[in-house]
Amino acid sequence: DQFGVVVDMSDTVKFDYNPPEVMFALEVFHDAIPRSPPVPVHVTGTNFGRLQDMDTWTEEQRAIKIMVDEWECTQAERKLGSTLGVVSCVLPETTAGFKAVNISIAGQDGGMRADQINTHFEMRCPVFTYGQDGEWCLPCPQGAFCAGHKAEPVAEPTWYNIQAAREEGHCVEKREHREFCNHVVPCEPKEACTGANTCAVGYVAIAPVYRCADCDRCYKETNTSDCQPFYKLSESGECIECPDNPLLLILAFICGAISLCVVGYILNRKNVHLAFLSIGVDYFQVLALFAGSRLQWP
Repeated sequence: DQFGVVVDMSDTVKFDYNPPEVMFALEVFHDAIPRSPPVPVHVTGTNFGRLQDMDTWTEEQRAIKIMVDEWECTQAERKLGSTLGVVSCVLPETTAGFKAVNISIAGQDGGMRADQINTHFEMRCPVFTYGQDGEWCLPCPQGAFCAGHKAEPVAEPTWYNIQAAREEGHCVEKREHREFCNHVVPCEPKEACTGANTCAVGYVAIAPVYRCADCDRCYKETNTSDCQPFYKLSESGECIECPDNPLLLILAFICGAISLCVVGYILNRKNVHLAFLSIGVDYFQVLALFAGSRLQWP
């Protein structure tokens, strides 16, 4: 009353602040491996608190904690937004795939709605790494190119990517759970592999060696053309197209043998010593060895 005496009191009124709610991330895709320098991510939502009132907040009210699945997002801080609240943080290295975002502000917990998780916050493997959802991003194997995201390693020219079974022991660390793993190996001869596990003309990849190490027994330039078989030279390992008429080679060999016999008979009748011919034979044999070595001669 007018004398300052309390004549009545109302019941205790309790009120609560709504917990924070994450609406969406400003950057939909994020690298699962942090960049250097780190690039912060920004999350928008409601009930993050007004920056205008920060001077009156206690340390507990200023506290922010952001979790991306099981990983804590560091350096969390509020940012000035237009209508919605904005917080930023720096993500650690995580596995690839869609992640749930949970946020704690002033002791209250909130997060992203379940219907938004699979559309608004995805961790991706950057270029030159590879990994599927739930896997760690690993560097691209030697001899392959990795486009990032969910792309698997693609063999470069002169290399072949063998999908080796886990039991063969070619699964690297953090890929032991896979049934088949990328095993990139060099081709022999190198020119047999043209990249992306494709073989040059005349070569074919056959289990268990693969690597375009076998000759194509029925190469067709078009779907309607006839087979063009190739055979492999034992000296160099290269596949060369078989001659169109092998009978001509047989006839040429027979004619050459007959010619040599005639020349030898004539030289013998004239008492010419044939020992000097071995020098020429040795010379051409050495040339044949060098020709089959597949070295780059000047």
